[in-house]
Amino acid sequence: MDDSDPRSASQVSPARAGDDLARLSEAELTERIEIFRAETTRIEAELRQRTSVRAAAEALFGGKTS
Repeated sequence: MDDSDPRSASQVSPARAGDDLARLSEAELTERIEIFRAETTRIEAELRQRTSVRAAAEALFGGKTS
């Protein structure tokens, strides 16, 4: 992670979608669920922001922008 990344080291997880889960404890599985839920919330917020910006651009300039 570089210094320009706004997330702290404690917020960055080594958890990746598709990882083998067989060796993880129940606590680790629960933690991963929390991590992925938080990430999903963050992604949804970014998507809402981008949708809002695109809608504002379309309203200002007319038509559909990509």
